[in-house]
Amino acid sequence: VPDHAPRITSRLVYNAFEPETGYFYAGTYLGKKKVLSFGVCMDAQADAGLNENGQVDDYSAVGFDAFLDYPIGKNVITSQFNYAKYENSVGGSNADVSINGEGYFFELGYNMGQFEPLVAYESYEPDGASGTVGKDLRYIVGLNYWMKKHVFNLKLQYANRKSIGKVWDEASAEITLQAQFFFKAVDQKMAPPEDVSTTCTGN
Repeated sequence: VPDHAPRITSRLVYNAFEPETGYFYAGTYLGKKKVLSFGVCMDAQADAGLNENGQVDDYSAVGFDAFLDYPIGKNVITSQFNYAKYENSVGGSNADVSINGEGYFFELGYNMGQFEPLVAYESYEPDGASGTVGKDLRYIVGLNYWMKKHVFNLKLQYANRKSIGKVWDEASAEITLQAQFFFKAVDQKMAPPEDVSTTCTGN
């Protein structure tokens, strides 16, 4: 990437209920807030990508996201939807291949005290993809254990993934276990972050 090419990002969010005021998006407020937000974003950098001919070209991405975290009695329903469109993006296991296409992510969880079962769907469709064979697809089920809320928790997920160029008979299984610890060292009022959002989409 040339030294003279700045990367420009922006994000605009509308909060229908309570605002998210922290430095990080919490992912869930475990019943302490009612949140419904809608966001749009963009990310661009000149001469930072590759076009379909393998030549250096401008990179850009635009996105939309929606997030719901709503208490229902003592329980909480949490859901999010993310959409992103990429042009001349470069990444993944092959840094010499242009990635043009669009991606979707949907997640729905239901928190019942310390336990939160969830389901999720993720897809990426390159430009010109034909049918499901040309897409990268994931179906996910999981369980979050909020033992000490955001201070200490465990997250277990199982995904059935079909990679680009393969059929469902060739799908692979993915199992992910994540543990989070948060230590309050300086600012006792700072809310523990659950996840750091990506550059473009939120939550």
